[in-house]
Amino acid sequence: MPYGYVIAQISIKDPKAYAEYVNMVQPTLDAFYGEFLVRGGKATSYEGDPPGDRNVIIRFPSYDHAMNWYHSDKYSEAKKKRQASSDSVQTIVEGIFPYWEGPVFATGSHQGRGYLEMTGY
Repeated sequence: MPYGYVIAQISIKDPKAYAEYVNMVQPTLDAFYGEFLVRGGKATSYEGDPPGDRNVIIRFPSYDHAMNWYHSDKYSEAKKKRQASSDSVQTIVEGIFPYWEGPVFATGSHQGRGYLEMTGY
């Protein structure tokens, strides 16, 4: 099953209130198995101006997990705090199916190279 991602570009208006949001959000992510992949850090934008200078990417086990987290009662109070203390664009996307056809070689009664040739999938 492909992962689900929340991609956020954020412009913080009230740093103190936003810090409170940061402290509130982790337990809500834990409940939906979300984990931060990007949380601020150095970034360079090309081909347009982003809506904020803070970038966040959160990975969930699936698109549905991400959607359910975003619309959950558990996240609603934290979301209100974020919305009051920042401007942002929040995008939920489905990733690609996790699969790798790397170097797999076999000999014997069957011959093949890679996951697809060996399994037929």
